[in-house]
Amino acid sequence: MESPSPTEVELESRLRQQEVVAELGQRALDTADLDRLIDDAAAAVANALSAEYCGVFEESWGGDAASLREGVGWRSGVVGSATVPADRESLVGVTLRTDDPVIVEDRRSDGAVFEAELFAGHDVTSGITVAVGSEDEPWGALGVYSSDRRTFSERDATFLRSVANVIAGAIDRTEKDRRLREREARLERYTEYTDGILDAVDDVFYVVDETGDFQRWNETLNAVTGLHRRGDRVDAPAGVHRRGGPRANRHGD
Repeated sequence: MESPSPTEVELESRLRQQEVVAELGQRALDTADLDRLIDDAAAAVANALSAEYCGVFEESWGGDAASLREGVGWRSGVVGSATVPADRESLVGVTLRTDDPVIVEDRRSDGAVFEAELFAGHDVTSGITVAVGSEDEPWGALGVYSSDRRTFSERDATFLRSVANVIAGAIDRTEKDRRLREREARLERYTEYTDGILDAVDDVFYVVDETGDFQRWNETLNAVTGLHRRGDRVDAPAGVHRRGGPRANRHGD
């Protein structure tokens, strides 16, 4: 049986990378578990690029360091606890400040970027790292690394950027969902608070909108008039008339 030609190997590798991006993109839409998505992305990238190590780094609040949030290939206990510098002279720091991939093919010629304990402790020699998020608002970085000297192609960089974009999109959606849930929770607490105040009022109290439909009322109005709903419409009880225009009304005993 003949071995695959270099062209066939290249084509198969390219197709696999496209499949990885598509699968991760769909998974990002289907799941709200960001940690699981990032972990799966790291494993898929390492496999697709036959990389010894893969790391997803999250920039700290101060911006001077980044934590290894998820990764593949690192020693036990490293993922989730290790940090690397993120200043302007460090590998992750340089990556966070550019939209271009940062490629180091041999640390003997550019070893300063691998001085961080995480890289030095794993004898990292080559690597490619891309930013997750925009240059103006970076979240972190995604990279693959090897203890052997290795050359990374433009196609490798494009693939890595595509996966980083999937992760960035998932992070953005997660953050938007979090803010929405917080707003909904605040609104619910405010509604409960104001309803409690209105129900404590002995007088009849109600609010109608521009069309005269009831929007808010207290329990006293229910008890006195029998206000009730029909479908999505609130019917005015006997003795309470719509007069148009938004207004709050209070009727004493």
